[in-house]
Amino acid sequence: MASIQDASRPESSERAPLLRERQHALSYNMPRFSPVTLLIPLAIATRLTSTLPSTTLLEVVQSVICRLWLASNGKLPPDGQISKELCAVPEVEKTYAAVISTLLIFDGLGGADATNLSA
Repeated sequence: MASIQDASRPESSERAPLLRERQHALSYNMPRFSPVTLLIPLAIATRLTSTLPSTTLLEVVQSVICRLWLASNGKLPPDGQISKELCAVPEVEKTYAAVISTLLIFDGLGGADATNLSA
């Protein structure tokens, strides 16, 4: 009967942890962070990654405008590599500013998305 009494004690049941002291030691040594503290890096990463498509769009628009201007003026390099110095022309910068302003106006109106103007 001693074995039946031993099995009924909570320490010797199947659900009792085998390494009780170790589990308690780990739970007390781990730092506790609030949920807000854990969400802050996630929110920052989300905000930064949401701006990546727009910065890429701006770079592509600038590259296309520069390439079109260089091609129309006969200054396009034969290898196709365009340096920033070639695009540092007032005409290119003026056209780029006009295109970006137009995209921002469409975006500000809310009816059109600046990244999806074909809709």
